[in-house]
Amino acid sequence: MACDTNEVMRRALRAAVLAATTITAAGLLSRDAAAAPACTSPKTTCAGHAGYYAPTEDIDRLTAVADPILRDVRACLDGVGAKHVASALLIRWDSEGEPVDVKIDVPGYEGLPCVQKAQSKIATLQNPRETSIRCELGCPPPPAPKPSAPPVVVAPPAPAAPATTPKPAADAPAPKAALPQYEKVWYGYQTLIADAVTFGLLVGGIASRTSELTTVGYLGFLLATPTVHMVHGNVGPGFGSIGLRLLVPLIGLGVGALTGLIVGSSQGSTAFDRFGNGANGVVTGAVVGGLIGAGACVAIDAGGLAYTKERVDDGAVSLARRRPAPWFTLAPSFDVRGDRASFGVAGRF
Repeated sequence: MACDTNEVMRRALRAAVLAATTITAAGLLSRDAAAAPACTSPKTTCAGHAGYYAPTEDIDRLTAVADPILRDVRACLDGVGAKHVASALLIRWDSEGEPVDVKIDVPGYEGLPCVQKAQSKIATLQNPRETSIRCELGCPPPPAPKPSAPPVVVAPPAPAAPATTPKPAADAPAPKAALPQYEKVWYGYQTLIADAVTFGLLVGGIASRTSELTTVGYLGFLLATPTVHMVHGNVGPGFGSIGLRLLVPLIGLGVGALTGLIVGSSQGSTAFDRFGNGANGVVTGAVVGGLIGAGACVAIDAGGLAYTKERVDDGAVSLARRRPAPWFTLAPSFDVRGDRASFGVAGRF
């Protein structure tokens, strides 16, 4: 009978300990749940990425576009049981404002149709400047608990120390400067003016049958516009322009002469007529082909080569143009008189 009584008492004691442990664990769980409430209103946040500086207007514009896209991706991931996977959107633009790296970062779920569709929506999104931005959808971390006040300890007064000269405070670190931004600036109107002047001299010399004026006009056509490129610091495009002006008009002249010969020789009833028409066709075709080749050089210089990169400060071109100084400069000179004409080029190395 005594054994039965001891067994009953041991069982009652174990039940009491188990109940107390269960109550304590439940209290701890409820306290943790109250301290970390569930995320009910996630928010899309964007910021510069991979060392790029992103202005506020670029971040605001991308946030407005990325928020609905990331919410659709979040709903898609939740639907396939991937609630634990975080999603992010990354875009990098080049100096032309074109997207060169677009990615929806969902590790292990990149092949989902909803992810591919979201990525296609932003694949053509342009930006006015070169930068890289990352956007994420989530809730901000909960605020850290306030530390408890330390106990007040009354320390004995310290012995008086000899007066010393206070050390100057260290200079505060300079704020990190924003990455410079650049944009293209067109100066093609200057090449068009130079070509218009030299064409005028060339046509005037041919019309008046003045060999000196014609020579000055042709040399000006070869060197005036390339000099404009070099003055703007575009040394390579300047030499390329000289090569174009030497070769393209000659190619146009040859093609035009051959075309005129073929067309002219096919007209006329007699061999003499066909020979005369062919000779006239050669001259006419050569003139037309040469003019077309010269016009192509003018269009290539003004539309394709006449650009410089200028620094942008606060959305506007800086008044102080900070492009590298050319390693040499050239300047044409003209001297036309009644009995003679001359053309020269002055340079500084």
